[in-house]
Amino acid sequence: MINLEELRSVNLKAHKKMKRRVFWSLLFVVLYINAYTQTAQINSVTACTGDTVLVPIYLNNLSNVGAITLFVEYNNQVITFDTIVNVNGSTPGLIGNGMSNPTRVGIVWNAFFNGVSFTNEKLCDMRFVYLGGSSSLTFHPASEIADYNGFPISTTNTGGTVSQQSYSIDFTGLSSSFCPNDANVTLVGTPSGGSFSGTGISGNNFSPSGLAADDYTVTYTYTDGNCTYTASNTSTIHPLPDVDLGSDIPICDGSSTLIDAGTHNSYMWSTGVSTQSIIATIQGS
Repeated sequence: MINLEELRSVNLKAHKKMKRRVFWSLLFVVLYINAYTQTAQINSVTACTGDTVLVPIYLNNLSNVGAITLFVEYNNQVITFDTIVNVNGSTPGLIGNGMSNPTRVGIVWNAFFNGVSFTNEKLCDMRFVYLGGSSSLTFHPASEIADYNGFPISTTNTGGTVSQQSYSIDFTGLSSSFCPNDANVTLVGTPSGGSFSGTGISGNNFSPSGLAADDYTVTYTYTDGNCTYTASNTSTIHPLPDVDLGSDIPICDGSSTLIDAGTHNSYMWSTGVSTQSIIATIQGS
């Protein structure tokens, strides 16, 4: 005979167990979905004045996308918008136009039949002309991505920048000082392929010979596309020292005398001595 109370108790326990299983399953699904941030991102690029630059927009971890409406704001003193190119094959008909506000680009798309998914994929490139300086590119708060049913998809929107391309440029071989009778030196620029300019320069050689005592600036110029970079160093040409040993001194055989060259930075006598003064001795016959 079936005990209805016992059956009810068993069903109740089973139902509670089922609810716990459903709860943990739903919790797992929620945690699993939230582990992947849904993003729209504008990549940063560098350029040279006059360059045409492509600024990509990437979408990541988005599924069942049915509509895209993005507004990208920028500084039109730094870049001017041209059009969008390299459109993702999943979004045919994507439109990108400069709006009546000249500092904003509108990008719009609607799905025809089914929603589409993006896993770290480029939506398109925005093409600009770079005028110089630095401009941030940010998503206007009105930007929205919706699913195929028209419900907004929560995304983290990250902007980028367009800025001047930088280059590490330098050269070696130029001493901080020379004398007018020093030999030529060879200069080496990094990166190679640039050119040197300045007084005393011939090709990649600096010649101090014949230069008057003064400071001389040497410049290394390197060009990469529309970008020109320069590095400059200065060298000083010192005058030759005026050495005066005084009047001739008559001395007798076997005698010696002190000869003083005066105050200078360094000394080298014909005898090999490097002091300011020496004792000169006449050997007797």
